[in-house]
Amino acid sequence: MSTVYKILYDRFYVIDNTKTGTTHNIYVGGKDIQCVYIYVTTSSIAKLDIVVYDNMCQKVDMTLPDKERNYLPRGETGTITMVLLAMNYVLKHYKHVTKFVLDDMSKRKCVEDDSKSLEHNMLFHYSIAFYGKTWYENKFGAYIDGTRKEEYDIYIARLYSDKYKTTVLDKLVTINSFNNNKFVLELYNISSTINVFFTKLKQHFTNMSDKDHNEILQIELCKLCSPWLKQFIDTYIFDNRSIEFLTNWYIIVNPDTIVKIREDKLLTLSDIIDDIESETDVALEDTSAAQ
Repeated sequence: MSTVYKILYDRFYVIDNTKTGTTHNIYVGGKDIQCVYIYVTTSSIAKLDIVVYDNMCQKVDMTLPDKERNYLPRGETGTITMVLLAMNYVLKHYKHVTKFVLDDMSKRKCVEDDSKSLEHNMLFHYSIAFYGKTWYENKFGAYIDGTRKEEYDIYIARLYSDKYKTTVLDKLVTINSFNNNKFVLELYNISSTINVFFTKLKQHFTNMSDKDHNEILQIELCKLCSPWLKQFIDTYIFDNRSIEFLTNWYIIVNPDTIVKIREDKLLTLSDIIDDIESETDVALEDTSAAQ
């Protein structure tokens, strides 16, 4: 027996699929696509298993022309909102859950139809290079513990060491796509640290005064880095051990975190869940069916 509750909040559907009395699948997304998935059992740790983004991750009025459908962008108002909504729904309705665990296997496309870039652009490596931390660290305060945390911190420190940057220079000949790019190599040579190099690289492809032009520049940056970024970070920052730091990241959510979920209103995450419950009478579908 499976009981499915589908709740429409603002532009997102929250689906609570109870497979058994102790197993629950929580989805957030659009009418026909689930973009964030959390697996809840009797454990105090729930599994954040899938995080993807698509234009259809929300309720969309398909009668409107594509340009008028008001799709949520990636990042702060899209992916992050869905993840926070899913996690806080779990915390509200499954009181035994205290934190979430995830494996950082996300991939970053340069453009939506660019399947080739997936080979190189793990979000883990991209975020480490340009932000000095993983995407989940940066957006949700994710952490690893034990000796892995100590080793991870040592590797991350290499980004900020001028001495380490110099030692890497002689080894870069092993990455042909990096070493053969005159612009990239010259920028590396004039940078004091690896972090400064990636910062300069990002700044070169940033135009804050022109949003549309900036998006084009970001795509160009992504494409420039695709052939060599993963190998660079894995080889010279993590000693070919980055795979060991992709799994078992933990997130503890503060229910009072502020997230902008409506264009005209700032809500706390507690407000989001309260609004869901207040709309349950008109938005809840019980689609119980024998499986």
